[in-house]
Amino acid sequence: MVHFGLEVPETQDGPITLEAKVNYRKFDRRYMDYVFGKGQGPALPVVEMAKDHVELAVEEGPTPANPPSPIKDEWQRWNDYGIGLLLEGGTKGGQKGELKQAEEVFRKVAALERADGWVNLARVLSEGRPDSRRPGRA
Repeated sequence: MVHFGLEVPETQDGPITLEAKVNYRKFDRRYMDYVFGKGQGPALPVVEMAKDHVELAVEEGPTPANPPSPIKDEWQRWNDYGIGLLLEGGTKGGQKGELKQAEEVFRKVAALERADGWVNLARVLSEGRPDSRRPGRA
């Protein structure tokens, strides 16, 4: 998950269009140069795996008409967002993820009457505790 800041010029009078895409290349060029010699390996195609765009309204501007999300269920969008927050950052306890934000998101999923919310909330709460307080640990 990535968080970006966006500075909007005061003279912006229409919507702002953001576009994102995910590219994939099976091997790294450096790896291929090591195997075959510099510049001697096969061409490495880049595959576009996903691409999307959204228009954002600016203050006092018209509201853009964005297509609906292909993920129909609200709980699923929230749950996926919460998992991204949980996995963000380091690998240990309080350094791992954005636990406070993930907890809030999973409580929302649970309020939508999905067991996934409670399961993932338990994951968040267990990640945030010191190892000595986890069940089964000495």
